[in-house]
Amino acid sequence: MKDIKLHTRCKLIDKYRKIPLLVFFLLFSIPPIFIGLFNSSSYAEGIIVFDLLFLVYALSNLKRKIDLNYKKKYIGIAIILIFSFIFCHSAYIMLVLDYPFNLTKFFVTYIGLIITFLSAWFFGNIIITQSEESINKIVLFLIFFFILNILFSYIGLNLGDGWSPVGLFQEPSHVAIFLAPLLIYSSRKKLKGNIVYLLVFLFWGAIGKNLTIILVVVFSSLFYIVKLRDFILSIVLFIFLGILTLPFMDTEYFTSRINLSSDTTSGSSLVFLKGWDNAIESFTVTDGVGIGYQQLGYSSVLKNNGSAFQALSILNLEELNKYDGGSVSPKIIAEFGVFGIFFILLYVIGFIQLILNLKNKEKRSGVVFLQCCYLGLFFELFFRGAGYFTIGTFLFIAAVTNLKFSINSSNKFK
Repeated sequence: MKDIKLHTRCKLIDKYRKIPLLVFFLLFSIPPIFIGLFNSSSYAEGIIVFDLLFLVYALSNLKRKIDLNYKKKYIGIAIILIFSFIFCHSAYIMLVLDYPFNLTKFFVTYIGLIITFLSAWFFGNIIITQSEESINKIVLFLIFFFILNILFSYIGLNLGDGWSPVGLFQEPSHVAIFLAPLLIYSSRKKLKGNIVYLLVFLFWGAIGKNLTIILVVVFSSLFYIVKLRDFILSIVLFIFLGILTLPFMDTEYFTSRINLSSDTTSGSSLVFLKGWDNAIESFTVTDGVGIGYQQLGYSSVLKNNGSAFQALSILNLEELNKYDGGSVSPKIIAEFGVFGIFFILLYVIGFIQLILNLKNKEKRSGVVFLQCCYLGLFFELFFRGAGYFTIGTFLFIAAVTNLKFSINSSNKFK
């Protein structure tokens, strides 16, 4: 019966099997282009523009639109509860606790979040039915797209004017976090040429001072380890590559990034620490309630007296990543308090369940891709984020609104 349902859904969207290549390209290019051309402060504007374009495309072309009956009872209720909670939580902070609150920022991004959820839900609904050939083609095309961005950056063809632009993207860490689900999928499916891609990005991370991409490559490489022999060979390979790239590496940079103390002179490390300082201060001052949705950087509740902020002030970098918290987890905790911690714990539980069930071979490549999108958010949550409206969070929403979580099945994610 389940196979018949899947076949029906595939048939309904069959004529779109070749279109997602363009759709994916727009998803990965419009947000950074908006930042580069219009000097936007975040990817939000570009994501919203993509959302609207995709919704127009989806609703105007599908004969029966998208299969909205698919899990609508669970997903619909969950989405209503999420948005009701965000609204009520922020209203409680503003009206009852009487904390300073940026209403304009709240309502504009609240509406944007609704549009993004709807668009991502539709997006995942189409992707989950794609053939293996289609998904593989998309992933390899996008990996090559990122390689081109890196090559363009070395010859000065950059759209943005950030501190270290990479083609269309503002900085190397953004390339890493948006590339993560693609490399994870490519490694999990062991696509042709993937080992070469991993080595290219590893080498770029070593000479380009990008610790985030190195972590993404290492994590993706773990999918090749199925036996102890594979693990030993992987360790030997990484040591060998480390020796080869050592002459090109700025070892002082990497040691400063690993040094997570306020004594470090690394701006990236200090921003990371400042984000967690803000999360702890917000949690303490508000008694675990949080300062409200999208209020980080706007609320005067936070005094920013932490040592990391003081160190950034000395470097004249106190405004750096003021609104995104450095990574997404401290931003969530700062704005939602104990509820933010609960969300992060839920994510980690799902992450662990998915990792533990990777041996269960999933035949549908669209499902595998969405699973990798879920895993890919890990790097935005805990290492380097760019706010709530990013390519990675869009793909994560597409995953959680289209993957079936079942505790009664051998596969936790279906």
